[in-house]
Amino acid sequence: MNTVELLAKYKVTESQLAACHRIEDHQLRQVWYAVESASKTGVEYKVIFDRKFGKLRCMPFTGEPCEASLEGTICWHMRAAACHAAEIRLQRIAEQERQMVELAKEIAQEARARCPYCGGHTEVIDPTSSSLDGVKWETAPSGRQVPMK
Repeated sequence: MNTVELLAKYKVTESQLAACHRIEDHQLRQVWYAVESASKTGVEYKVIFDRKFGKLRCMPFTGEPCEASLEGTICWHMRAAACHAAEIRLQRIAEQERQMVELAKEIAQEARARCPYCGGHTEVIDPTSSSLDGVKWETAPSGRQVPMK
């Protein structure tokens, strides 16, 4: 999923997403968002995840309260915060996948360096391959196909 798909999923615009700022309070071990008002200059809303109720809350950070949240509806401030959090998760997953591919390359390179038979052998690691690629199968007494030992 990319940013365009996230914007559509959470029904926010790029400018609404840009008005959303992630705040990480390491002392309180809490993450929240300061979201600038689109209609009122100098007004910001604080969007937090309320653990007690298991949902997002939008409350005044500076200025007046959010009218939509006072009515009990999900405002764009909450949707923008949720979209930003999803974008951060996707970025972290992509970074972890990149690191795993790099680690696999390093492990393969070390194994080749230690192997007296590999000489000039070059192995290409396909990050999309399954861990079961190249496994030989046999039929178990139950009739199911199982990996060979």
